[in-house]
Amino acid sequence: LTGIAAAALGASEVVLTDVPAAMSLLRANAAAASASHEGCRLIAQELLWGEQAHIEQALSRGAYEVVLGADILYFQSKEDVVKLVATMDGLLAAGGAVLLAYEWREDWETTDAFHCECAARGLHSEQRPLRGPLGEVDEDEAVLLFVSRGGSDAPAAIF
Repeated sequence: LTGIAAAALGASEVVLTDVPAAMSLLRANAAAASASHEGCRLIAQELLWGEQAHIEQALSRGAYEVVLGADILYFQSKEDVVKLVATMDGLLAAGGAVLLAYEWREDWETTDAFHCECAARGLHSEQRPLRGPLGEVDEDEAVLLFVSRGGSDAPAAIF
């Protein structure tokens, strides 16, 4: 849904990724959404965090200016967090940004591991509550993690 929303908002190309077991559904969704978003090329690709072959396949189109993720960072092992951040780091273009949105689940361990791993790789990370159209904080404690390479600032409209 996140990638299809990016297509609806005007992205020219979106690479949708998931685990092997979900690929048939992802491909079907990409094909169905392509008909509605003629100006956007939707590509479905398998991506396992930390798998260099998958990262290299994704990079065949070049590094990414924006990487989006929704509800992927909760109750993950430290090993999986390391793989996630390594994947983000491998895919992100110079000056690029990662936006991860998720519902806060009192998972301090995963969040701390994420920020520490970002810092270890030279990525700036910060966590902010998502806000509604009038600037109100989301009552469900939805959170946006913003990660950037080289100290980029987040676009003001996101917050």
